[in-house]
Amino acid sequence: MRHQPYSIYEKLLPFLNHEDVNGTLAMYIFDHLYEIPMYSIHKVAKNAHVSPASVSRFIQKMGFSDYGEFRDFLEEELDRNKNFQISHPKEDIPFKKTYGSDQINAMLVPIFEQIKESFSQDCLTNIEFCAKAMRQYPNVYFLGLRSMKTIYEHVNNELLPLGKQIFFISDMNKIPTAKDKNLIVLFTMHGHFFHMNEMKKIEDLKKKADKVFVVSQVDVEVPFPKIQLKKCDTSYGDLILWMLLAEQMIYMYKF
Repeated sequence: MRHQPYSIYEKLLPFLNHEDVNGTLAMYIFDHLYEIPMYSIHKVAKNAHVSPASVSRFIQKMGFSDYGEFRDFLEEELDRNKNFQISHPKEDIPFKKTYGSDQINAMLVPIFEQIKESFSQDCLTNIEFCAKAMRQYPNVYFLGLRSMKTIYEHVNNELLPLGKQIFFISDMNKIPTAKDKNLIVLFTMHGHFFHMNEMKKIEDLKKKADKVFVVSQVDVEVPFPKIQLKKCDTSYGDLILWMLLAEQMIYMYKF
């Protein structure tokens, strides 16, 4: 059973044996993964006995633009890890003989059933409204964490030949264009975007874009149109679901 979120561990691993401030921070974060999402950068710095500037530099060395992006990413990874701890789809065995056709079929059949139930009529209607808005607004921003880049890249690659470019951002404050020309499609599959400073983030979204759609797999109470999908039981089921969402966006944009 995988008890630590692998993607975070992979980022921390190169620093864990360093006998410097980076090693200190890597070990502190590794030992306090489940507390970090509740801590400010100043709290982490104080607890690890380093400066906030050192924390900021270390976060950037791990590949994040700032502490806020790192904290949001970690919170979502921890939530995903909690839901999908078993490495093997059937048994609690991380390394097992390659699947045969029976095992693959047993794995795929329930996924397809869950995916069919994930797209409600309201969900499909709002995807269509979102696609129409993507045609209407000159600037379309997909706002989300790196895990959402798969959706962005597929949609952008399909729409570029039609003369439509989508922009991917992880920080809405970096949007340079005027509000009345902007559409933001916010991807927060587990709802973590609104877990802290909810009202401020809602107001910031309103200031940055004339139209906002929120894509999520949980029920979030926001004053924006929602594309709400159901969660699958497995992470690979969710990945298939996300690609089908991208396909729906592309199809409805074109037709």
